[in-house]
Amino acid sequence: MGATRYYEDFSIGDTELSRSRQLDASDIRLFGACSSLNHRIHTDALYCAGLEELGEPVVPYSLLLNVIDAFFAQSVSPDGVPTFHYGYDKVEYRKLVYPGDSIYTKFEIVEKTEKNENFGVLTLHATTYNQRGEIVIFHVDKLYVGRRRAA
Repeated sequence: MGATRYYEDFSIGDTELSRSRQLDASDIRLFGACSSLNHRIHTDALYCAGLEELGEPVVPYSLLLNVIDAFFAQSVSPDGVPTFHYGYDKVEYRKLVYPGDSIYTKFEIVEKTEKNENFGVLTLHATTYNQRGEIVIFHVDKLYVGRRRAA
């Protein structure tokens, strides 16, 4: 990761392992301030202690999806290759993520579609793991990635 890459630099079957990132309560608070997602299951330890399914506040899955998007965008465009989120398919939430957990994602390019002379779409299988190697989210991610301009 870290080198500028354009749509043409990716091939079907390529895989990429992201860096890891530990998530904590401050991430939840900041995300809540930006999104107004402040449900008690993300912010209220006493409330969550009374819920057998949770036990403690959990990280919002919508926050996790944004972190995962950033993992791949950082590998594509550290020097400014235009990259936009194009959509999600088949999102599967498999395990809860708690403050203090670390996540990382394995991306696999499964499809490429040229859209126009400036952009193409990469379709990725994104499998996100916690620090114990357990899958927490699987989804199909689509990214609109800048192409090299014709010389």
